Amino acid sequence: MELRLLDCAGLIGKVESIYNKIIADEFEHLCGAGLASPSSPAEYRGALKSLLRGGVLTPIPAGALGDGYVFPAGADGAGYAIHVEFYANGAPSGIFGVFLARPAEPQPELTVSLYDILMP
Repeated sequence: MELRLLDCAGLIGKVESIYNKIIADEFEHLCGAGLASPSSPAEYRGALKSLLRGGVLTPIPAGALGDGYVFPAGADGAGYAIHVEFYANGAPSGIFGVFLARPAEPQPELTVSLYDILMP
C-alpha cells in the first residue's frame, strides 16, 4: 500500500519545520540539533546549491506537503523514509528531500531528520 505524508499527519509538521530551516539556510542548527545527518552543513548546502542551479528554494504550498511519499524503513520496520519534493521559484523543482522518521527511546513518538537532498 502506498502511503503519503498526509496519511501520517503527525509527521507533516516535523518535516515542514525542517524544510523551513533549510529555506532559511540553517544547516548548522539542523545538524547540531540532530535534525540532519549524516552529512555536514557544508555538504547539504553544496548539494542544494548545485541542484537548484541558481533557483531559489521557496515554501511548499499548503496541501502539497502531504503529497510526499512515505516508505517503511529500518531493519525492524519501525521507521519510515519520507520523500518530499522541494519547491524552487514557487514551482516543483524535481529536487527531493529524503527525511527519516525513527522511534526515539524512551519516547514512543517518531523523530524526523533530514537524510539527503537529491534529484532522482
